[in-house]
Amino acid sequence: MVPLVSRRPSLAPSPGAVEFRDWYDAHLDYVWRSLRRLGVPPADVADICHDVFVAAWRQRAELDPARPIKPWLFGVAFRLAANHRRRSWFRRRSDAQLESVLAHGLDPEQRVLLIAELERLDAALGQVPLKLRGVLLLHDFDEVPPKEIAQALGIPLKTIYSRLAAARKRFRQAFRQSELHDLGSSGHQVVLGGPQ
Repeated sequence: MVPLVSRRPSLAPSPGAVEFRDWYDAHLDYVWRSLRRLGVPPADVADICHDVFVAAWRQRAELDPARPIKPWLFGVAFRLAANHRRRSWFRRRSDAQLESVLAHGLDPEQRVLLIAELERLDAALGQVPLKLRGVLLLHDFDEVPPKEIAQALGIPLKTIYSRLAAARKRFRQAFRQSELHDLGSSGHQVVLGGPQ
């Protein structure tokens, strides 16, 4: 008589699944923030974030263990955000989740001012073209050295420096323009180049 063998699948996750989950948990916040700063609308971030981790997991053999992982992940996120933008369904939506990001304990006036400032910064960042914005985010926000940015994005080092300079200039111009617009719409007279 042959013993009866149970054909029930094992409920324990495979070692690869555990490894992926640990890797995912360690980098989810970074990828999520990077996608938002790259202009992916809040409603689409979860889907694109999923795509980033699937693509990165498939390409993990290409990752040099001596290099930091964040710039590499940013490169994957940057390419997928760019692809997403090229598709017609990339649209700006209001960020209703902004409230959850704000620090608790602020009085209502401070919250209003902080929200307005963050919205102006986000709008100014949105005015920087994506290929320039990626370099700006990696260098100025994530403090990644230019050489690592060049490797992560697959572009020459000199191009990194020129894109960084152009991105900073565009960002400053967009932010100043929004400040002037806010001053003009608040009823204050704005006079450029002369005494007030």
